[in-house]
Amino acid sequence: MRTNLRLCGLLVLLVAMSSAQVIVPVTSECATSVDGSVVGTPNPLNPPLVSAAFTGTLSSGNYFVEIVWFDAASHVTLASPEVQVQLVATGSLQVSEPSSGLPSTASGMQVYIGTASGTETLQGSVTGSSTYTQSVALVNGAPPPATNTTLCQIIANDAGWPTGTGYVVSLTDPAGATMPGYPMQWQLLGPGNTINLSQGLPFYNGVVNYPVPILARPYNHAPQSISGPLSMTNYNVINVGHLGVATALPAWGVDVEGVANQGAINANSGYLFNGAAPVNHVLLGNGTYYVDSATIPYGIISGGPGLFYQTLSLNGTAQTQRPVFNFSSLFTAGDSSSPSQTNVGLNAPGTGTLVATYGSAPGSSTALAGFDGNGNIVPSAATGSNAPQKISLSSPVTITGQTIVLTEVVTFPAGGGSYRADVRYGLYLDGSNSCGSEVIDTTNSRPFALDYSDSNGGGGHNGLAASEISTSTYAAGATATFTLQVQCNGSETATVHSSLFTFTPAEASYLSVTPVLSN
Repeated sequence: MRTNLRLCGLLVLLVAMSSAQVIVPVTSECATSVDGSVVGTPNPLNPPLVSAAFTGTLSSGNYFVEIVWFDAASHVTLASPEVQVQLVATGSLQVSEPSSGLPSTASGMQVYIGTASGTETLQGSVTGSSTYTQSVALVNGAPPPATNTTLCQIIANDAGWPTGTGYVVSLTDPAGATMPGYPMQWQLLGPGNTINLSQGLPFYNGVVNYPVPILARPYNHAPQSISGPLSMTNYNVINVGHLGVATALPAWGVDVEGVANQGAINANSGYLFNGAAPVNHVLLGNGTYYVDSATIPYGIISGGPGLFYQTLSLNGTAQTQRPVFNFSSLFTAGDSSSPSQTNVGLNAPGTGTLVATYGSAPGSSTALAGFDGNGNIVPSAATGSNAPQKISLSSPVTITGQTIVLTEVVTFPAGGGSYRADVRYGLYLDGSNSCGSEVIDTTNSRPFALDYSDSNGGGGHNGLAASEISTSTYAAGATATFTLQVQCNGSETATVHSSLFTFTPAEASYLSVTPVLSN
């Protein structure tokens, strides 16, 4: 059983003045739910009005429909009785409120539809008395609510509601008959206070606490203050003259004059200028304000701020950043307005002290700047910028089979590109046999600089010498082990110096490997 209740409140404020203030009566219509609780919106007792239409894609079949009322705070009632409707062909269902209409405290209705009794789920909602149309296949929505969550409440119509005010309350049924024991006086404890009638009635005790109001029109527009947080509950603050933070005399629209956090403005998403934030624009001072600007004046870049070019490296080593990137006389630099750019090229052929003419064939200048077939500047193989890595024989070595006479571990430069190995050696031998020699890169199994000599019994003296630039290349920073190896058809000895010739000074037997940049 459900009983509709009408609560009428008449508020009389007793103040220390010659007259009393009377508040206009306010009314709230409430009801009881099936569990006996007092609720703000009654459960729908009648089924909705449902009709079939033949526009849409909802499949034919039997459907079961219920509705639920919801209020402005999204509280909901229990579901109405279900109604069954048959859709004989593909189309849609049109659901309207029951003939009893929409309760005054309801904002609209939620529609629950299923293909079997008791299986209804939420499909959508409408506000007011609008008709809901289900024209597509059902979705697996939420089931109907199990509890009426609407609230029976009285909204105060006085902004200066005193705490503990006594109200004259009348309780009537839907027929307008006053319930026994009413009217009576209740004590209401201010805005936002909840009274649970199941725990007893809030009888008036005669004690009233009056608040200090914030006046809409204080005398002489005098300032007012609040000693606590003020929440506008998502409402706007409009028509503000100046807004001051940590100042009583704001001079601008928003004037922030505090220290530390009170002197900062925080924006989680960012800032707008005239309601917009154009892409790649900046805020730029014009002498009075910071305003939107699509460009940064060149004078700002060249005049003083620390704006630098991107870091430059020389052979992998970063160079010190500077405001200006200067090209020497080896190059030309010219301005172009269309397209907007600076063009850099080689100086004119034949001019400048460090410039070489280049064409289809690689070449190098007398100042040892190399050019490849495309005109690109590269270090010349003749520059000698990489010193030979040389080892000399310090004591005789007896040759038995394929014998390693000298070993040199070579590390190629870390930058500049790929390299080749310029391999050279000279070796004295004592013995009357035929001997062959070559340098072997034992790291990569690469042979270089083959030589052969036959002493022809000529006094037991022999010599081997050869050179070769590798056809294979080595990566920058690579390490390889080069060995000078000798084979003879009989007993021979590799010697430090010749036992036949006596040069002064005399070069010892040696192995030399020089990294050469590959052009």
